Amino acid sequence: MDVYGSGDDTKDNVADITQLVLNANYTINPRTGASASFTRTTWPELLREEYENIPVNLLQDGYVNRFSGSVWRKVTNDIRATARGHYWVDQDDTGSGAELGADWYNAWGPGSSLYGAVYYDDSSFNDGYGLRAQVRQDFGAARLTLGYDGYAYSVDQVSGSQDLLRHTVRADVGWYKGNWSTTIDVSHNFGDSENSFTLGAYVQYRF
Repeated sequence: MDVYGSGDDTKDNVADITQLVLNANYTINPRTGASASFTRTTWPELLREEYENIPVNLLQDGYVNRFSGSVWRKVTNDIRATARGHYWVDQDDTGSGAELGADWYNAWGPGSSLYGAVYYDDSSFNDGYGLRAQVRQDFGAARLTLGYDGYAYSVDQVSGSQDLLRHTVRADVGWYKGNWSTTIDVSHNFGDSENSFTLGAYVQYRF
């Protein structure tokens, strides 16, 4: 929450929810489960000048509400199917998305897994269909993950709608020792009108 007072020009002298996250998970039986979530985000008025100025109309009326849900089912001891969906609404628009996928654990041996999915996404600036695949293998305290994502989407522009295709290949290596865990990942986006690389590192210590 953010609390506003006499020093704020746009917000009323009240407390406003800036970010709300609610999650619920339920295991129906050992082979079936479901989850649901709701998030709400609004834009706060800040007195700090190091941040970019936010338009007044976005401060006054801007919000994003997102509803999400999923259902999973273990088809066999090693295969689990999952269906996900979401719906969002903001001050100007609405959209939705869905994904249907499956995990195959111990696909070619202990510590291995294979994931595949098809999905649809309707966002503020584009909408399209995609598919993703991921393989994972554990090597003792280390884990290697390789993935591919293909996304065919349309973008609305002043001159009309434009159809584009994006490919993403990624790899990450993680290892764990005691309370420490570390992950290094790299991804490459390429396709119509884009070509970029991303490198990231993540270090965590659990108490």
